[in-house]
Amino acid sequence: MKSTLRLSLAFTVLVAGIALAFNPTLRNEDSKSYEMDIECGGSTTHTSISGNTSTTLSNVGCKLKVKGAGSAKLTENMKCVIKNSMLDCD
Repeated sequence: MKSTLRLSLAFTVLVAGIALAFNPTLRNEDSKSYEMDIECGGSTTHTSISGNTSTTLSNVGCKLKVKGAGSAKLTENMKCVIKNSMLDCD
């Protein structure tokens, strides 16, 4: 019973880690917050990122628009940084 529970927990952690490994990330190195839109097909999600924080985005193939910093089409493993009011994605 204990080994089944441990195996189940390990599998859950592994799957979650693999899923996050492919998602794009956004890091805000500026001290101010930014409003942003994520456009996927016909829908748009409005959100924001606080200063000096980072987040994982789960929107591969969508367009990220950071107001006052720029925009980019999100791809797997993409790393985006906001610094000096400029969005830069690799």
